[in-house]
Amino acid sequence: MRRLGVDWGVRYALAVVVLLLSVVASAEPGVDFPLRSWHVGTHETDAGSMLPYRLLVPPAQPPGTNVPLVVLLHAHRGAGSADPEAGLYSFGVLSADGVRRRFPAYILTPRLPEARRWTVAGGLPGPELRAVAELANSLAHDSSADGYRIDPDRIYLVGEAEGADAVWALVTSRPGMFAAAVPIGGTVAPRSAPAASDLPVWVFHGELDERVPVARARAIVSAIWITGGESLRYTEHRGAGYGIWASVWEEPRLLPWLFSQRRE
Repeated sequence: MRRLGVDWGVRYALAVVVLLLSVVASAEPGVDFPLRSWHVGTHETDAGSMLPYRLLVPPAQPPGTNVPLVVLLHAHRGAGSADPEAGLYSFGVLSADGVRRRFPAYILTPRLPEARRWTVAGGLPGPELRAVAELANSLAHDSSADGYRIDPDRIYLVGEAEGADAVWALVTSRPGMFAAAVPIGGTVAPRSAPAASDLPVWVFHGELDERVPVARARAIVSAIWITGGESLRYTEHRGAGYGIWASVWEEPRLLPWLFSQRRE
């Protein structure tokens, strides 16, 4: 009986150790405590204002493994909100546990101050959008200093509505910075679009979009295809209007396509 007692004591001690190790492991960023994986900060714009942002850290990766940075740009109604999903349906998709385990990535969600816009006259990047590009570049190239492991050749852009306008503004003004882009319901001057002809872009648009008429999206796509943009994909949602976010992410090829892209 005494020997059984000793065995039981050893087993109990081992069970406690295993439990403690499992708790420590679960506290790794992005595994079981998503709130602990948020890094919150601000980045100064060239106009002197501050751009608030959140960075969602991926689950722990093997040593030496670098993962992509996904920059999510919200629609206008998300300006000034502290909710990372305001004006940004895509965040809920990309931050889901199953997606994060299959496609680990850092997710950057900058947030416009209230009443501000991503772009200015002519569809050019405004000060906050320029700050987004600077911030993404800094995170990707100086990430080791902050303990991040970001692959600078896998920076992806995703935007919805006005956020998609911002995606177009960035990929046409800084096409060499990004590996891929997904503008959902956005617009840019067709004459500017060919600047992104070498970049993998998957455009989504609703046939009945009341904010940006579908003819505009078709003109943008045609302008890129005419100039040899073989990496561009276009999906038009027939009978759908402005809010196509959910149906876009039902496309089973989108996530594998996005995360397979690498800047050349």
